[in-house]
Amino acid sequence: MQDLADTPPPIGDYDGIINSLIDGVYHHKIHGEQIPRQLYEQTANDLLNAMHVGIGGTSFGFDDPRNSLLAYFQQNLFQFSGAKSLAELKQFNSLLYDENGIARTFQEFRNACFDAGLQFNKNWLETEYVTALAAAQSALNWQSLQDSEVIEYNTVGDDRVRPAHAELDGFTEAPTNPIWNIIAPPSDWRCRCWLIPGISHKIGQVAITIERAKEMVPYYFQHNPGTSKILLDDDGYMKYQVGNGAPKLLLAEKNYGMASVESLYQNNTFPHRLEIQAKEGAYRWFNEQFLELDSMYTKDVTGVTVKVDEEMIRHTIEDNADNRFEFVANIPEVLKAPDEIWSYRNGDDLERYYIKYYSALPIVVSVNEDNGIRAYTAYEAGRNGKLNVTQLIKLRRGTLIYRK
Repeated sequence: MQDLADTPPPIGDYDGIINSLIDGVYHHKIHGEQIPRQLYEQTANDLLNAMHVGIGGTSFGFDDPRNSLLAYFQQNLFQFSGAKSLAELKQFNSLLYDENGIARTFQEFRNACFDAGLQFNKNWLETEYVTALAAAQSALNWQSLQDSEVIEYNTVGDDRVRPAHAELDGFTEAPTNPIWNIIAPPSDWRCRCWLIPGISHKIGQVAITIERAKEMVPYYFQHNPGTSKILLDDDGYMKYQVGNGAPKLLLAEKNYGMASVESLYQNNTFPHRLEIQAKEGAYRWFNEQFLELDSMYTKDVTGVTVKVDEEMIRHTIEDNADNRFEFVANIPEVLKAPDEIWSYRNGDDLERYYIKYYSALPIVVSVNEDNGIRAYTAYEAGRNGKLNVTQLIKLRRGTLIYRK
């Protein structure tokens, strides 16, 4: 396990981003619900770097279990970064006036924002980086422990170990015990605890009930990164952002500041797509791609390897009445060079939508985690040559993983 407790994490320079944000807020160029793009992407990239160190790479083959973890963790960290960026923007807006309700001068506002930015983008971000790295390592470690008869909770054993974690030290139980979904490290910010294969006769020597475990571990850490596939819980930032209401589903135009699809097609300079004239031609293309393999694998722009198999192609061609065979030859390009990638989680299920704009209509490839990251269908976002704007609005929301 890499311990960065005494080493400043390698995070980016936020001064230019904060200067731009200060100008935008003070002069009312940025509305309170629009995620600042530079802040969002820099925060996400810093946390992604932590995750890459934790799982030992930036890209993996389809059969490597880290490939699925990579996709889940990307969704989590971009979602976290979106919530954090909006929380920071809200904080900056609150600094336009001092504690007496008097409008600050630009210099007073700038000074206050740099103090807040230091908290968000250095103090907190360094802690988030170290914790994300530890959680990624823990998730990978959990996979290696599944064949262990029992698992033991270990602390570093120095004078910086929290009292609650010292109480957990030596706790031993089977990996199937639900208590691991509460206490699996990291059990708090900058936690350095670790799980190791245990010894059966140690079960019960350290007695911790689930009720006691919930008292010892903060709510945001009561999950197991190896099973929840969550590195950082964004609930704190979401509550900061929206108060006591339900978390918002972030939208392409309103929250990410992206152009509407209608406006994109007003100046249609998109490439032409490949066209296939008949089902037989689509199957011939498919067979040429596979060359005796049962699947083809495409590494997308984020490093995730996506499987495209015969079942997906057959479903796309046969199970729909809208002549999808005409554009199946574009599927590899949509995955490799999309204009946008959106992702969301429905419970434990991960969905990713790859959108590429072509001169005729956008093509969407839908991908989920089903025994690996697998494409399951492709379709046009439109019908009879007309954009389906309602459909695209529904697709362009949630967590923005990538935009060209």
